[in-house]
Amino acid sequence: MPKSLSFEDRMKQIKPLVDQGMTCAEIGLKIGLLNSQTKRLVRRGRKEGHLPDKKIAMGMRNRRPVGLLSASLKGQDQGFIHWLEREVPEGMTVSDFAVACMIDQYHEELKGKNQ
Repeated sequence: MPKSLSFEDRMKQIKPLVDQGMTCAEIGLKIGLLNSQTKRLVRRGRKEGHLPDKKIAMGMRNRRPVGLLSASLKGQDQGFIHWLEREVPEGMTVSDFAVACMIDQYHEELKGKNQ
């Protein structure tokens, strides 16, 4: 029987999937754990600072729905998906890239208002 992974090794598996916006159920399927096991790991990972706090990730909920980037990308034109794969810098998530684009646009609009 294979040895189970340490908590730290599980966090290395789980963090990129959480960063992609995957649900605990999706993560569990991907790494071969039950949903309840995955939820416990994610809860502990957030509590110990290995994963982002859920409240921070949902900070805009009262103003505008944040949504789920991975769900929004499903069904998009393959040309767009290939463009995205080329444009997102190595080591950066698609979510980070999207936020960077929004921040750039925000600063462009501020600059335009101040001229």
